[in-house]
Amino acid sequence: MNPGDLVRIISDPGRQGALSGNSRTVGSTLHWQVNFSDGRQWVPADLLEVVPLEETPIDLLRLGRLARPTDLDRALTHIRLRGRLANFIYSLETTDTDFYAYQFKPVVKLLQSAATGILVADEVGLGKTIEAGLVWTELRSRFDLRRLLVLCPAMLRNKWQLELKRRFGVRADILDAEGLLRRLKEDGSDEYAAVASLQGLRPPRAWQDRPEVDSARAQLARFLQDQASSDPIVDLLIIDEAHYLRNRDSLTFELGSLVRRVSQYAMLLSATPIHLKNDDLYSLLRVVEPDVFVSPYVFDLQLHANAHLVQAREATLGGATRDEIVERLMRAQRDVLLAGNSQIAALRQDLEGLQEVTRRDRVQIAARLETANLFGYAITRTRRREVHELTAVRAARALSVTMTPLEAELYQTVTETVRQFCVEHGQIEGFLLVMPQRQLASCMAAAIRSWQQDEPDALSAEELFDEVGIELDSIESPSQGPLMQALQQAVQGIAVLPDLIREDSKYLRLRAELLHFQEEYPGDKVVLFSTFRNTLRYLAERLRQDGITCAGPMIGSTDKASILEDFERPDGPTVLLSSEVGGEGIDLQFAWALVNYDLPWNPMRVEQRIGRLDRLGQRSPRVAIWNLIHENTIDDRIYNRLLLRLGIFERALGGLEAVIGERITELTRDLFTHRLSPAEEEARISQTALAIENRRNQEEALEAEAATLVAYGDYILEQVTAARDMSRRILSSDLKRYIFDFLRQRYPGSETVESPDDPDLAQVHLSAAAQQSLSEFARGARSATRLTSAATWAVPCRFENRLRAPRRADEEIVNQLHPLTRFAVQETEAQRGAPRLACAARLRRDLGPNTPPGLYRFLVVRWRFKALQESEQLWFGVEALDGALRLTEDDAERFVVALAEHGEDWETPASVDYGSVAAAVESGLLIDARTRYDSAVSTFTAQNGDRATAQLRSLDQHLRQQGEKLRALRQRHIAMGNAGLAKAQEGNLKRLEARIKREKARIEAGGRLEHSLDEICAGIAEVY
Repeated sequence: MNPGDLVRIISDPGRQGALSGNSRTVGSTLHWQVNFSDGRQWVPADLLEVVPLEETPIDLLRLGRLARPTDLDRALTHIRLRGRLANFIYSLETTDTDFYAYQFKPVVKLLQSAATGILVADEVGLGKTIEAGLVWTELRSRFDLRRLLVLCPAMLRNKWQLELKRRFGVRADILDAEGLLRRLKEDGSDEYAAVASLQGLRPPRAWQDRPEVDSARAQLARFLQDQASSDPIVDLLIIDEAHYLRNRDSLTFELGSLVRRVSQYAMLLSATPIHLKNDDLYSLLRVVEPDVFVSPYVFDLQLHANAHLVQAREATLGGATRDEIVERLMRAQRDVLLAGNSQIAALRQDLEGLQEVTRRDRVQIAARLETANLFGYAITRTRRREVHELTAVRAARALSVTMTPLEAELYQTVTETVRQFCVEHGQIEGFLLVMPQRQLASCMAAAIRSWQQDEPDALSAEELFDEVGIELDSIESPSQGPLMQALQQAVQGIAVLPDLIREDSKYLRLRAELLHFQEEYPGDKVVLFSTFRNTLRYLAERLRQDGITCAGPMIGSTDKASILEDFERPDGPTVLLSSEVGGEGIDLQFAWALVNYDLPWNPMRVEQRIGRLDRLGQRSPRVAIWNLIHENTIDDRIYNRLLLRLGIFERALGGLEAVIGERITELTRDLFTHRLSPAEEEARISQTALAIENRRNQEEALEAEAATLVAYGDYILEQVTAARDMSRRILSSDLKRYIFDFLRQRYPGSETVESPDDPDLAQVHLSAAAQQSLSEFARGARSATRLTSAATWAVPCRFENRLRAPRRADEEIVNQLHPLTRFAVQETEAQRGAPRLACAARLRRDLGPNTPPGLYRFLVVRWRFKALQESEQLWFGVEALDGALRLTEDDAERFVVALAEHGEDWETPASVDYGSVAAAVESGLLIDARTRYDSAVSTFTAQNGDRATAQLRSLDQHLRQQGEKLRALRQRHIAMGNAGLAKAQEGNLKRLEARIKREKARIEAGGRLEHSLDEICAGIAEVY
């Protein structure tokens, strides 16, 4: 025996430990010091044996060398922590989020496909941010990815930063173009999480042709273009509100394409409706998978080919015969894009071997057709009506307010002034010019005060981009000076500010409603939205003067996190004041009453306000919506003729933002560049409502048609639900026990002291050797932990498999991604891998899958596949000792997991013949395991082959496209006399060719599948 050898006690083979190297002789008997999981112990040498590596669990069972259930639990925990289990969702129940199965669809799709990008097109309020966070958690858990970049509208940056930290334990920095460029240049391999705005990063026009354009945005664009020839510098790119990229001629699309080329994985998030006759869909998929969706022509070919698979799936589920399904598969194989598809060929071969197609067969065939779907992997969409948890009813009420004579005169004067200005200055700036008129409709006192102080509510370029998608190169506020001068002159002699404040009919109605609400629902919260900062500041002053507590106003760059935290407290302010810019992307489902102090004319903006409250997690049976409107105004007519007709206050409008935005822009222009009577205004507004209604109906029909073509979700939802029901998760107690055992066996001298009051908390002190080894590991893994600090004797560690920020600053959360966990798994794997053992245990019937009392034998095996991706799967088999009962695979898994978690040590009765039990396992369960394994190998081989073919095709396409761009750019620089830039493109082309060559070699090697079947545990159990 040598120091470090894994040994076990002969009479108790489950008690295993590592030799420390220390020995002593007591009398004439040699003793070895052994590091067991529960501490050191001196054991006589003749009671020990080295654990043989080649010994199988069935061999151990035959010899009666049985381990305890805790040893089985440790073995299963190690395999799970390796992060390779195919049917295990590592982001499940590890984040600070509620469980909704549909939110894991992007996770499963990315893992099961050859693609590295996905478009998430869920409707408003369904948690696309959460879905992106779950994907990032899964990628970190499986592949140790550590570089995250989020691009979003400017007003969502703080929300992303807060959500990543609070729900997923990710600390992200908000960066501008200069900061992001510096971060990427420092070292592309370092760990980082960054959030940046789409508008703030967009390259300036002509950034490629004008070297003198040297802004940070231009430098960033050139850097990204150069890096496209090298290895990825971003692990996951998330683009929120991705519909801003739908125009392929826009600079925003160009930014998305540049960043996608340097990213390994990508997620685009948008509520844009999915239908296949919309060019927007192709534009977004062009960013998701640029080497797959290479042109509109090829996109049409892919649609045509994919239709065969969809028809085969629908026929299968619709009861078609075997021959009819085979015929559809043969049609698919005749399509040039599917001719070499291994999955279709394998499925056809399996079908031809069936005598009849059972219901179970149909489910499996449909699932296999979904995995072959050319689009299903790239798109996921969930509609609000599909989510049963959304049950709140919207209850809207119009609070009509009659203007005083002073207010009516002022409103009419300002409206005419704005109209005249629009006519005189053309239509180009129509949207900007309408804003002062809308500000007056919002709050006259606030508007006049801001105009007198020359502080109008002008929108910056970033806010314009966020509000309506207008792209301006400048990030300065557009000038409205001439209009302000015209308005100031027009209202002179009419608007006396003290009179306006005293006669503010709209505010007086608001105050009365709020006081009544507080009296009827004490402690309940109200959210008030206004488009304008000055309106919100004015309301904050007046409400506080009247004794109504307010949070905010939440505008622009205010600290939204602290405002929300204050508002959410049960004893916090009653009313939250928020603008569009301040309120977009926040979650307010703990409140159920909403006030629209002014109404955006764009129904999508109204929907986004309501969606802050009417979303997952809303526990009130209704969401109350109050709309404050001055009578006989354009806003009044917009409300009655457009918003009410569209039913926006009763149900979600859906993802028609682009369509509606165009219509509202046209309506705005007509209302303010033509002198229309009130009746003519109503007619024009009704015309817009009708056009939007018709378009919505068309979109619904087109999306229903596309649903069958891109649908790829039912089977995934079953997988997600099964993973949760089967308890496929890593418990905090398992994690703690695994780490403690590792430290005691591998690094004696380390100390762990559990808290007597908190089972998840422990003081952890690492030995000098452990600190040194962990420190080296952490540097290589680009992570940090206070456990490596020699200056700290012990670190309070909370063993909690949740990815979130610590509740206390002095605590360190040890979860599945913590450096210590990763280190323990790597060291254990390098030393001996997962323990292989035989086990005996007793289990109370109520703790398992309702199995009848009696004796059972069981087997756990692991399938390992190594190809383009490395994956594993555990197979469980359980049957009664007399052979009278065989559990299903799912129940067998539940049975063994229950043994590991709740099983009791068991001294088996003398009547048990271990040899006979082992022989039965070998001739029964093991044969079943190998049969299922052979089938899995066949399926995996087909999927891996298709994946390799698709990736090689994409690389060739990428080399052609990117090479053409680089050569064209080089020629352009030569023509312009930029010799240095031309030379740089030559270097980029060489790097690109070298990288593609390396990638192709890796993929070709990965196309050769390596696989194995390992026995993990065989055993016997008693259920009582």
